[in-house]
Amino acid sequence: MTRAERWIEERGRYRRSMAVTDFRAAVGTEKGRCTWCDGALPGKRRVYCSAVCSDEVYVRCHPGTARHRVRLRDKKVCAACGLDTKTLARWKHKDKIRDEYKAMLRKLGFHLMPWGRSSFWDMDHVVPITEGGGMCGLEGLQTLCVPCHKAETKELASRRAQERKAA
Repeated sequence: MTRAERWIEERGRYRRSMAVTDFRAAVGTEKGRCTWCDGALPGKRRVYCSAVCSDEVYVRCHPGTARHRVRLRDKKVCAACGLDTKTLARWKHKDKIRDEYKAMLRKLGFHLMPWGRSSFWDMDHVVPITEGGGMCGLEGLQTLCVPCHKAETKELASRRAQERKAA
């Protein structure tokens, strides 16, 4: 286990994100060593020894990068119900079927979507951040459609409320 992985395990598990420069300082990377794998830096590289190490840090620290990588991997298909939200979004701009489209969205559970929302999917942590799933790699992230994400969040909130009552 590298120094960076150890730091995440000990201190970063309950964090949603962190500035990459702050992460490098927190890990305490020595000069001339890679921030992620602790290997020697080749040539003129100053922070990461390879693109793989750079990607690992950016996915763990920057939610925008993580969301982009999850979108490329999962192709906007919900991990819970299998809904292809990319296809669903394509129908949004067809005037001939607008009423049928809105009815279908309501049936699928999208009736409470905020007006400014541009996508029908969310990136979700497999292990919730509140349970230690923060600053995880791609293996700890999944695509969920908005209704599935809402249901999962509601279930988590009720579970946490029960835990607080029991304590």
